[in-house]
Amino acid sequence: MHQNPFTYQFEADLLALILELELFPEERIWTSYDGFPNSAGILFRHLTGNLNHFFGHYIGHNGYQRDRVREFQNQGLPKKQMLEELEAAKSLTIEILEGMSPDLMDQPYTAVEFSHFSPTHLQALIKLSTHLSYHLGQIDAMRRVVGS
Repeated sequence: MHQNPFTYQFEADLLALILELELFPEERIWTSYDGFPNSAGILFRHLTGNLNHFFGHYIGHNGYQRDRVREFQNQGLPKKQMLEELEAAKSLTIEILEGMSPDLMDQPYTAVEFSHFSPTHLQALIKLSTHLSYHLGQIDAMRRVVGS
């Protein structure tokens, strides 16, 4: 049983995201499709950066420096490398979630990107979870469009 109630949801979504990447045809990961503003590859990179940034940098204080522009420009990475990076981000996220004290949930989450509404850690985790689920759904829909 996980200590943090969010661990189950993040772990399930991240396992689904890894499966989506494994199933996505490598030659089509960086292809843009009608109705989708970003390729699946860009979304995989964006989610990996997002997890490392909001969990690693802000909660884990591991010194991760995000390059968000690069997430949306860095195309052509091999699937194997993307899987390794995503697996590492998953492990980091689960480790940090499991290490979070329940008392932390009501404390302010200090990410600059969230300063416009000053959330608690609990509110930030809800936002991060829905963000992950949103892009996971986009990736799943794209994979179905390409027929795999």
